Amino acid sequence: MKKFSLMLIISAVTLLGCEQQEEIKSEALEAKQEVKQALSDAWKDIKDNALELKDDSLTDLLNESEALTKALAADGQTLSKELLAESKTLIEQSKVVAKDSWLEGKESANELSEDAHKAIEELAEKIKAHREAIEKSNSN
Repeated sequence: MKKFSLMLIISAVTLLGCEQQEEIKSEALEAKQEVKQALSDAWKDIKDNALELKDDSLTDLLNESEALTKALAADGQTLSKELLAESKTLIEQSKVVAKDSWLEGKESANELSEDAHKAIEELAEKIKAHREAIEKSNSN
């Protein structure tokens, strides 16, 4: 029964780690898509406004927009890397918990086996003593 309970715990921890990893990947993908959309919208606005602007400020605006785009892209990559690192940490933690649970279950199973073995030996001794008593009473 304990083995089954431990297996359920191990399965639940592993499943939880997998679910958290999928959630983190999903969030990272959403953040990446939002950054892409923001960049796309910014470039579209720049292109639309570029036709209206005909002076030196256009160059400045383009340079600032490009710098903003690079900064947003770097932030998106940093966030993605952080989320990936966090998911790896969660997976490693779930592996440790699962391993510890498995070892604990294994130790418990060994203890149960030893206890059962002792009980069997004691029962065998009692049966032997009872049999000898019966044989002794029959021989008298």
